[in-house]
Amino acid sequence: MEQPLEERKEIYFTYFKKIVTHALENIGDELKKTSGLPLDLIFQIVIGPETEKRLLKQKNIVFMGAEMYDGTEETNAKIVEDLFPKYLRVDNHNAHLKKKDVNYDDAIELIKRLFLCRCSIDHQHLKGYGSSYDEIVKSSFITKENALQNIGAEFVMIDNLNDFIVKRRRLVNVSGVIKTEVIEALLITGRMFKELTNREIERIFG
Repeated sequence: MEQPLEERKEIYFTYFKKIVTHALENIGDELKKTSGLPLDLIFQIVIGPETEKRLLKQKNIVFMGAEMYDGTEETNAKIVEDLFPKYLRVDNHNAHLKKKDVNYDDAIELIKRLFLCRCSIDHQHLKGYGSSYDEIVKSSFITKENALQNIGAEFVMIDNLNDFIVKRRRLVNVSGVIKTEVIEALLITGRMFKELTNREIERIFG
C-alpha cells in the first residue's frame, strides 16, 4: 500500500520543526558572541520572537506549492499567483525590508525565486517514503551528491539574496546600530542553516 502524502508531510514537518528550533538556539548563541546587545534583546529585535512561527507557516505554504509543482512556467506562474503573497507575509527577509525603497522590488524577485526553488526541492522530498525523515530523504534523492546538489540550490539563492541586501543596506528597515545587527543575523542565519543541512545530509547518507 502506498504511503499517504499527509503521513510523509507530517514526518518531514516534525523533523523541520526540530531543526528550526535547534538552529535558532545556535544562532542566538553565535550572535551573543559578536553582538553588544543582551541575548533577550537579540531575540526580540534582531531575530524576532515570531521567527520560528513564520518559518513553520512558510513551510506549510511551500508544501502546498510542492504539491502543485511540475517544473513548467505555467505552473510556476500559478504557484506564485496563488501562494507567494501568503509566503511573503511571513517571510523573515521581507519583515526587515523597507517597502518603499527603490531596490525593494528587486529583492522581492529574489525572494520569489527562492520560494519556487523551495517548492521544487520539497516536490522532490515528498516523492520519498519511509517511517523517518532519513528514509524519506534517501528514497527521494538516492545519493548524497544528488541531495547536496538539489538542496544546496536553496542556499545559493539565500546567499544571493543576502549579498543583495548587504550591498544595499538602506533596504533594511531599522536604523543605527540595530541595522548592523539585523544584517549580521541574516548572514549568520543563512550560514548556520547551510552548515546544519550539510551535516544532516552527511549523517543521513553516511
